Amino acid sequence: MSTIDVSSTTNLNQAIATIDAKTAGSHKILFTQSITETANPTTIALVPGVSLAIDGGGFTMDGADSHRGLVVTTGTVLLENLTIAGAKATGSQGTAGGALLVGAGGIVTLENLAFSGNTATGGGSDIYLQ
Repeated sequence: MSTIDVSSTTNLNQAIATIDAKTAGSHKILFTQSITETANPTTIALVPGVSLAIDGGGFTMDGADSHRGLVVTTGTVLLENLTIAGAKATGSQGTAGGALLVGAGGIVTLENLAFSGNTATGGGSDIYLQ
């Protein structure tokens, strides 16, 4: 399993884009500190044969009451050891699933995840399943 360490929104978006481009294998994103988002995260859209684990390392992903949490449109994803706080779903990326939006092609497993103060104008302030 390949692991990419992240410590900022930029690192996180680069890691997601790198793994979205993979055609096979198991991959992991590991938070090395809490992240206050400065932009919406890149959408996770994995092809068949690729899986992703995002380990928050006990840290927080903070949307700063301006940015949404994670979006998984396709693929198998494990989210663990993470708090998603202050995430907000509005505007062009959709209005549902403030902390986590899972599309019809996404399979997401949650382990030791916490949600705090997330909002969404279209429903599912913490989690929304399409």
